[in-house]
Amino acid sequence: MNLKSAVKAAASFLLFLMFINLVSSQAFTPGVSSGDTFTYTFCAFWSSTDPEASVPQDILAMNETKLIKITVHQAVGAMVIMNITKEFVNGTEISSQIWVNLLSGEGDGFGLIIAPNLEKNILAYPMGFNMSNSFVIDEELVKTYPFGKREVLHHTENKTSLSDYRYIYYDMYFDKKTGVMLEWYVEQVSRSAPKDKTAFLWTIKDFNVKESESSTQPAEEQPTSQWPVTLAVVAIFILAVAVLIYRKKRGERRRSG
Repeated sequence: MNLKSAVKAAASFLLFLMFINLVSSQAFTPGVSSGDTFTYTFCAFWSSTDPEASVPQDILAMNETKLIKITVHQAVGAMVIMNITKEFVNGTEISSQIWVNLLSGEGDGFGLIIAPNLEKNILAYPMGFNMSNSFVIDEELVKTYPFGKREVLHHTENKTSLSDYRYIYYDMYFDKKTGVMLEWYVEQVSRSAPKDKTAFLWTIKDFNVKESESSTQPAEEQPTSQWPVTLAVVAIFILAVAVLIYRKKRGERRRSG
């Protein structure tokens, strides 16, 4: 290994450690805990510029939904497991279990919960960038709901570089202290039916969430990481070893010459 290669290896390793530090230093402890519940009303909308088109059956079926209730089953680290119960207008119910990873946004619970205490211009689901799960918080504001005023985080996005859709538009509001989704409007036009537009609206109705210590602790008060010192020590060690190897090989070449 020559000095140039050693320095490159050291720099690559240092960047890797810095990336791990960036992720680990963020407060991804869920702002929800087991037993918390939040309930939504749900509506689906459809329109078309084709005069012969009719409302799809799946849209009609979706509008038979009366309420959607989410109950937190377990929240451990970055993982939140939830039970979701859909109540229909005819009185029947169906239940299933879903989950979401607050780091990557993976799971069928994407969008229902993000990390607590995020701020404007901060990424939600930061490890999900390569999966198109990450998004930036656009603004912070206060909104009034049936259960009172809440500090909320707002995000809007219009995705157009999609293989199956001409566009998908998101308009999302999250409770800042807990990360729970409060409102979510989705509008989309598929490439297979470009004259048809569908939209979905989730609106919070009931909110029964115990604010955990992590959700009430300001971000600047999170425990400070010792990683910067560790990174410096590791980088110096790697560079020192590289220099010693280089000097040893250089001495051997001189003796052999």
